[in-house]
Amino acid sequence: MKEFIFLIVLLILPTFAFAQEGREPVKEEHPIDKFLGACIEKDSSTSGMSTCTDQAQEMWDVEMNKYYKLLMKMMDKEGKEKLRASQRSWIKFRDAEFEATDSLYPHLGTMYTTLRASERLAIVKDRATTLRGYYEIWKTAKD
Repeated sequence: MKEFIFLIVLLILPTFAFAQEGREPVKEEHPIDKFLGACIEKDSSTSGMSTCTDQAQEMWDVEMNKYYKLLMKMMDKEGKEKLRASQRSWIKFRDAEFEATDSLYPHLGTMYTTLRASERLAIVKDRATTLRGYYEIWKTAKD
């Protein structure tokens, strides 16, 4: 069980680490990450961690869609078309990754359901933070 919790911490740890070398450290934990940590603290069973991670993934999906819509409002016609094409390609990538993890993890035992959920969360969170970054650039440029 300790090894399993260690693996989960390794998957979540990058959220709290430096974004990249040369950049400022993440100043404040995102509310979704806070939710995930508190949720897992309440129920650290395999099932509980999977449920918490699935809920956090859904929250990141909402966050991603929020920034996608904000960007679509700000961009010109050509930019909107390119962003839409990018998002559609990303959705195909996401779906393929989800299928791959679905085919890998069920064969390894129940504790891997949490790892599968963490993989899914990371994919959606990455896209949400990318779109948020695009939005912040556009907003700064417009101000």
